[in-house]
Amino acid sequence: MTFAAFSGAFLIGFGPAIAVIAITVSRQAFLSLVTLTSTFYWLITLLSIAFLWRPFIALTSLSDFFLLLLILSAVACQELSRQLLCQILNRLEQGLNVIATSRQLPPLSPLNTFHLSLATGLGHGIAHSVFLFLSVSSPAIGPATFYSWRCPQLPLVLLAAIASAAFLIVHSLGMVLAYDAHKVQLIKGTGPSTGHQSIRGAQEAQETKPLRDSQPTGEAPTRQETSLAMEWRFSLPSSPQEMCAPALHAATAVSMLMGLFTGGCVTAVVLSWLCALASIVVVALLVHARGDRGVH
Repeated sequence: MTFAAFSGAFLIGFGPAIAVIAITVSRQAFLSLVTLTSTFYWLITLLSIAFLWRPFIALTSLSDFFLLLLILSAVACQELSRQLLCQILNRLEQGLNVIATSRQLPPLSPLNTFHLSLATGLGHGIAHSVFLFLSVSSPAIGPATFYSWRCPQLPLVLLAAIASAAFLIVHSLGMVLAYDAHKVQLIKGTGPSTGHQSIRGAQEAQETKPLRDSQPTGEAPTRQETSLAMEWRFSLPSSPQEMCAPALHAATAVSMLMGLFTGGCVTAVVLSWLCALASIVVVALLVHARGDRGVH
């Protein structure tokens, strides 16, 4: 594969990420930091999942059922990690609003919240693309073109790039869906609970106490003591909106199983990109609905 062909495959695989970074993330240094932190978080998460599931890889050679079970369990672990990240992101948003209030600045707008969740999801997509695309791209630059015997229609690197782009879109927009669902549950005061863990109410106000009560009227406090203690909780999705991101993630992962069958890689690519397009449509409908209601 020539360098030009490899560059094209690279742009296909990381094109959505490059576009989001150029248009949104690069304009705010804080979003760049969030994206880098999220990427590192998901790299650690994916490495941990791979380490835990490594002893069971041999079972996948016995039956396709074990491979499907392995993929779905890995998706479930990632979705649990996404719930944890949503709670971290919510505390981060609360902290930013506290800082903004202390400096007499407006709180985060719905657009800021959207950008924050998108940057976080972008980190997930980039981390997944690193595993899926860069892991097979090292031998790509050379005189030969690599093919998989299961997929003689598409070069291996091109197939990985197309699948990588689909996963990147699904993960990036999946975080937007998951975080919006998380905030909706907090607003309703019926956030997910395990039934045995006590948690804070969804509408619990941030506890702030000025350290200097004798400041002149109109002067903003110089520092505030803020209680943003985190209490973790995990549960299965309980609403259609909460189920949307895990469902798209699982559907994309399962669709790629078609590539394991001879001649099924084209079907796998089509199905994975249908999932990516579905996530785009769902997020577009969500943004439109939130805009009409004037809420985020």
